[in-house]
Amino acid sequence: MGFGEGGRMDVHRAEEAYHLRSTGEAWESIAGALGYQTGYLVKTQVQRHAEERGWEWPIPPEREGRFSGYTTRHEAAYKFRVRGLKWQGVGAKIGLFSPYAHAIAIRHARRYASTSDLPWPPEIDVSKLPLPENGELAYDLRMQGLSWSEVGRKTSLGTHAPRRAERYAQVTGKPWPVPALTMAEIAYQIKHDNPDMAWRFVAKRAGYRYGDHATTGARRVAFARTRRWMRTFLADYGDATSLAAAAWEAVGLHAGDLTEVPPQVLLIAKELIPG
Repeated sequence: MGFGEGGRMDVHRAEEAYHLRSTGEAWESIAGALGYQTGYLVKTQVQRHAEERGWEWPIPPEREGRFSGYTTRHEAAYKFRVRGLKWQGVGAKIGLFSPYAHAIAIRHARRYASTSDLPWPPEIDVSKLPLPENGELAYDLRMQGLSWSEVGRKTSLGTHAPRRAERYAQVTGKPWPVPALTMAEIAYQIKHDNPDMAWRFVAKRAGYRYGDHATTGARRVAFARTRRWMRTFLADYGDATSLAAAAWEAVGLHAGDLTEVPPQVLLIAKELIPG
């Protein structure tokens, strides 16, 4: 139960077991809660995932006691949920192992929220959650303008891609939904990274129908970025008397590496070159 190819525990179960152990639960109890035969089996599988994904190992128990430091089962149910456990795991943590453990845990937590004037549903503290596998890649691909189906294929996450990307955004504090690039920005980035690529191929990759449209969009992005770059520079070098003068100062500042200066700024700076 819960094993993937080659008899390995899948990453979702591994994360759940990891969270349970981080709250001080014994490995044997975790095995019972998640439907495995022995605690040793669960421990070895979780350790393997932890070492591959950079999770802290060994897992330091955070609390001790009957409800890991909490006063009542109701409080424990609510706060374990806040710490990222799934409801089935919350039930196991507070000593519930029936098929309805998750429903009972929810009822306990809801009662605690009601009597303590706390938000419902509980707001999960995502800072305690490990980064989801391929979450960053899914997020970055979506930001480049790919559809979720394309992201799912490229990351092998399938329909789980949006959830993994959202989880990554929550843990890292990045904006959600993903601020996807426009077609023009994608065209600009493709041409920037592949200067020898023909515009008709840039257009195809960026979603344009014609190469001329991709060229126009990318040029507009380049112009807008140049203006933003110059505004920032002028804010730092306010004594420049003109845009051309500011561009000249920019070229002088970055003389050792002109790749830091947008090409349009170099053209503006040439206005001040004698002759």
